[in-house]
Amino acid sequence: MKFSKMKKAIALASVLTMVLPLAACGGNDAGNSSQESSSQSQSESQDPNNGSTDGSESSSQQSEAEGKPEASYPDDVTLTYYLRGGTSEYEPYLYDDLVGMQKIQEASGINLDYEVICGDNDAIKTQYLAMIQSGKYPDIIQWLHKESYNGGVDQLYNDGVIIELNDLIENHMPNLKKILDEHPNLAKDMMNDKGQYLYFTKLNPLESQDDLVGICNFGFLMRKDWLENVGLNAPTTIDEWYEVLKAFKTQDPNGNGIDDEIPFDAGAAGLNLFYPAFDILNGIYVDPATGKVGYGAYSENYREFLTTMNKWYSEGLIGNIWAEEGSYAIADGGSTDEHIYGDIAGSWKGLANNWEQRLPGILEKNPNADLVACIWPYSTMSSGVQYTPNTYYSTIDRTTTCISVDCKYPEAAAKLIDYMYSEEGGMYLTWGVEGETYTTDANGKHEWTDYGNEVIEYYDGNFPRKFTYAMAHVSFPRFGQNDVSNTYGDEYANACDIWSKCDVSLIYPGAIAITQDELDAAIGAESDMGDYISEMQMKFITGEEPLTNFDTYLEELKKKGVEDYIKVYQDAYDRYNAR
Repeated sequence: MKFSKMKKAIALASVLTMVLPLAACGGNDAGNSSQESSSQSQSESQDPNNGSTDGSESSSQQSEAEGKPEASYPDDVTLTYYLRGGTSEYEPYLYDDLVGMQKIQEASGINLDYEVICGDNDAIKTQYLAMIQSGKYPDIIQWLHKESYNGGVDQLYNDGVIIELNDLIENHMPNLKKILDEHPNLAKDMMNDKGQYLYFTKLNPLESQDDLVGICNFGFLMRKDWLENVGLNAPTTIDEWYEVLKAFKTQDPNGNGIDDEIPFDAGAAGLNLFYPAFDILNGIYVDPATGKVGYGAYSENYREFLTTMNKWYSEGLIGNIWAEEGSYAIADGGSTDEHIYGDIAGSWKGLANNWEQRLPGILEKNPNADLVACIWPYSTMSSGVQYTPNTYYSTIDRTTTCISVDCKYPEAAAKLIDYMYSEEGGMYLTWGVEGETYTTDANGKHEWTDYGNEVIEYYDGNFPRKFTYAMAHVSFPRFGQNDVSNTYGDEYANACDIWSKCDVSLIYPGAIAITQDELDAAIGAESDMGDYISEMQMKFITGEEPLTNFDTYLEELKKKGVEDYIKVYQDAYDRYNAR
């Protein structure tokens, strides 16, 4: 079998603009972490070759044997596979060289020609939108469709870009069909309100602690050595947070004799992590007390959140998190990194990989530095509850994979992707090749081999060889594979475990898609509601606007249509629950 080695780093095509939903989720933490995962076996997975070991059985013979509608495509069919890359030199080449994906192609009998879209987030989004606008589509498109395209996959279908998948799943995808039959919650989340399947994705059953740990790669991080220096433990409540931050501010925990500490560096939207302690989220959430949809910044609980943050700010416990004087835009993570590496940030919103990617830099400044992950603070309003702000708690991944209307052989695409959903395919995507990059002991536990962990040069990169076999953090369609404790170091796994122990009741289901047209109809396409909320948050926290004007703020939000905005989400939530 031949595999195309054409390397495609698609150039910037044109500049497009689009209006995104007002309440879109915050930054993508996955961009700075390898959210790699391990194997959770799917029992009785089915080989797409139905017993053929070399993939040579013709598609028509296989269909007749299974009693399914005949699929017809050439034995040497090649499909184009379109997906996101990054900014590194090696990005256009790595997918062709992934040994695990090569094994999947061999097993399914389907060749792939990758189109890897490279550049920063804005550049690759522009290229993606230019591709959609061109009217000429790759066979398979793997992307953050919900976040990048107005209306997500439903709108892509309505606009004639992608096809419905129900028939393919029913007749040509035995592995995926079995998963959906055995996990009706996954079927409910994957289908839309009309009962259509329009995409494939990484499916997480959320049935075990490993399933939860696999999607919990960010949370509160704190300097463990600073805690030791002030004689306190990691905080668990808002009151304990205040005590710790106050000590960080007044007791010189970095030991340099200068009053330069920033107790909580809230850049990169770090303050958002405190919303759940007040039983709300930043944006749309589900009120656990009523089961109704609400909006965090339009609630009495938000007043309490602002009161606390105003107190912390006035006492110097959180830094100036705004990008520039007079701006209400939140500073990005760059400023936080500067403070972290400068040994002046005591706590921050961090990733589980900070022990590998941040701690070495801090140690250059302070050889005694160490980190600790903090639990989500207990609610100030619901006794004993730890709500999470992690809206990525979902059975479906943010990245979705669709088959375009230009795909001449959709059955071939279905066969390839169905193999990814098999146990064997999931292992190829997560661990690579047994005996080469990993081994399995008598208890079924997988371990990386020395060969897999050996650091190699690859174009402009230096990383373990295993990443030329499998990249589990890339969201290829698959099922489970969430044993983080086996795939990462102890600090990473322990942090994820801490952040996974929480109540997810506040989270609005990620499977629900809201179109921009629906939101525009509710509040108007030119609404400045989001800007107004950001501006007033800055003013309330800094004291520029007194909190005695909070009721006036709520009235202004009501005039701007916030209740109509909430209703759009409530109606969609009701439809989802009726599926």
